[in-house]
Amino acid sequence: MYNAEMTSSMPPHHAIILKQAPITALSATLTLTQVSYSWWETPLSCGLQVRLIDTGERRCHQCGKKSTRLMDGSCYTCFTTSPWHSPCIIRPELCEAHLGKGRDVEWETQHHLQPHVVYLAISGGVKVGVTRQTQLPTRWLNQGATDACVMAQLPNRYLAGRLECELKGLMSDRTSWQKMLKGVPHPTPLIDTYHAAWAFVSPEWQAYHTPFLAHSLSYPIQTHPSTVRSLSLQQAGDQIAGQLVGIKGQYLLLDGGRVFNVRRHTGIVCDIQIHQ
Repeated sequence: MYNAEMTSSMPPHHAIILKQAPITALSATLTLTQVSYSWWETPLSCGLQVRLIDTGERRCHQCGKKSTRLMDGSCYTCFTTSPWHSPCIIRPELCEAHLGKGRDVEWETQHHLQPHVVYLAISGGVKVGVTRQTQLPTRWLNQGATDACVMAQLPNRYLAGRLECELKGLMSDRTSWQKMLKGVPHPTPLIDTYHAAWAFVSPEWQAYHTPFLAHSLSYPIQTHPSTVRSLSLQQAGDQIAGQLVGIKGQYLLLDGGRVFNVRRHTGIVCDIQIHQ
C-alpha cells in the first residue's frame, strides 16, 4: 500500500500522523527567532511518540517510480539526468548556466541565473555556504544554524561558488552535525568571523559586499544530548521508535541520545506512526 492511510495497528492515544508513505524532508518555518517543524503538513513537537517501520519499498522522490536503489533519494535515471542532481548543486563553482549550458537549460536559468548569496553560519562550528537568495532562511533552518548572516549577494550561482571556494581556504563548507546536535557553542562571535572573511578574500569581491546583519534561530529541543547515536533504516522490518525530545535541521532527536536524519532517508517507504 503506497501513500495510503493506515487503518490497522493503531497506536495508543491519538495519532497525529498514521500513514504508509515515502519519507520526505521536514518542513521548517521561522517566526521571529523561533523555528517550528511539520511533517506532511502536521505540526511536530517535543513529547510525541515516533515509530518508523521500513517496508522494504523504495520510491524515487522525483519521478515516484519504484527503485531497488536510491541515490540521494532518487533512482539512477533521475540522479544522472535531473538538474536537481547536477554537479553544481554540491559545487556551485561548476555551474555553467551563465554560459547557456546545463542538464536542463530552462531549469538552470530559473534556478541558477538568479541572485545568490554567500552566507556564514554557526552550525556546530562556523561554515560558509551558497544558496539562492529566495531560499533564505530555509537553507539555514535545514542546516540547524543557530546564527547566520549574508556576506555577499551575487548575480548567479557560478560567481557565488567562486567566492565560496576562496573562503574555503579560511573555513569549512560542511556542517559539523554532531556538534550541531549537541549544541556545542562556537567561541568566536559571528561578526568577528564576518570581518575576518572579508579581510581574507580578494578585493574584487567588494562589489558584492553586504553589510553585517545577524540572524539568530532557536529550535524546539528539550535537552541537547551529550552524545549522539545515528539511527538508520536499511531493510524491510527495520524499526525506529522513541519519544521525540527535539528537532534541529533535518534531524529528529529521540530519547537516549538517538538521532534520525530524515532527509538522508528520502524515498524509503515506511509505516509511519506519530502520536501523543
